[in-house]
Amino acid sequence: EISPQTRLRSATFVAPRARDAQQLAMSMHTTQEWAQSAQYNVHQAQAAHRKAMDQQDRSSRACGEVVSDNMGMYGELHSSLEHKVKTSQRLLDKLQHRAQSVENSLQHTRQTLMKLEDALVAKDAPLTLCTWRMEQRERRPLKEQVRDGVEVCLEVEKATLIDAQRKLKEFIKKTKATIHTLESKLDELRHDIQQKTQALSVDELCIRTTSRSLETVADRNAYMAARSGTPTSRNLPPSSHARRRTQGAQAARHEVSAHESARNEVVRQQEALRLNQSAVHREEAAKELRDEAQKLIQRTQRSAEEATMKSD
Repeated sequence: EISPQTRLRSATFVAPRARDAQQLAMSMHTTQEWAQSAQYNVHQAQAAHRKAMDQQDRSSRACGEVVSDNMGMYGELHSSLEHKVKTSQRLLDKLQHRAQSVENSLQHTRQTLMKLEDALVAKDAPLTLCTWRMEQRERRPLKEQVRDGVEVCLEVEKATLIDAQRKLKEFIKKTKATIHTLESKLDELRHDIQQKTQALSVDELCIRTTSRSLETVADRNAYMAARSGTPTSRNLPPSSHARRRTQGAQAARHEVSAHESARNEVVRQQEALRLNQSAVHREEAAKELRDEAQKLIQRTQRSAEEATMKSD
């Protein structure tokens, strides 16, 4: 028989071997699970990596589209500003030339006014002399107070001088009104020139800042492209339906704004041309008035001299 001590020692020896086998089985089971878990994690990481790469491609494409749109808008803005600046300079040159012409016409009209006033004053002395002669002849004896040829000539001379003064006064009034019209038109031209000069300076400043911004955006885009490298090409949709719809709405608003801006620019140019043409008409009317005034001065001077010669 086996003693109890021997049995105890045998049981004590067998127990560690059973525990080792159990631990070995558990360790092998845990390793398989670990391998499966690791493989699953690898697959998950690969899927996440593919999604990240896809998202990176979409982001790169979206960034490229935004940069392209931005550069296009900068180019369109720069071109529009350059065209407007050239148009404004052309309008300014035309208006400044017209303002100078109106100022010259105004000076000539003022000189004509002075000539008319001098001609009017020049009729005072002959009229005073003619009136004095007629008064002296009224002092003749009653038998001598007959309406002879001298009396008729004096009456004709007086009527001629009075009629000349009346016509000269009418032309002086017209000339003053013309001078007032030219002054108003000149003020209008100068005001418009001042506004367009200020607007031109603002547009030129915008061109300079737009050029600097365009260069900055281009340099930044080149730096980012060099830093990130060329994006991988994948078969991705160019844009989603929502993006296309957003772009369509933005394009529609941009088209409406561009149409309104073009219409406002046309109105601005038409107003400047109308102002220039209106000034041309005022100058032409003033020139006609000056020519008529010069003819009137010569005609009244000649008729007054002829009447005076007959009375003398």
